[in-house]
Amino acid sequence: MAARCSRSTLETDDTVQVPLGGGAYVRAEIQDMDAVVVGLGGGYAAERDGEGAVESLERKKETLDDRIEELEAEIEEVDEETEELEQRAQQAQQQQMQQMQQMQQQQDDE
Repeated sequence: MAARCSRSTLETDDTVQVPLGGGAYVRAEIQDMDAVVVGLGGGYAAERDGEGAVESLERKKETLDDRIEELEAEIEEVDEETEELEQRAQQAQQQQMQQMQQMQQQQDDE
């Protein structure tokens, strides 16, 4: 996992870029590799040791992967429904055109 690889290559006193949001970064110096602050969600964070942080990130990744699979399945369902509705609309349009042609033919015959 990327977090594990990154953590194994970083050392205390290394300089890193920390995202501030909005595409802005600030340079920072790592003071303690054994204390990692991990976002818990809802604006909350907790300090974890290195292994705890990696485990937390792996759980988040698994949760996101599961949600991605669910969303992909939902998208597939919506695509199928959309295709079915498009076919129905085309059929209805064809029927309407046929009815209009029949009405026009009847008017022309009179």
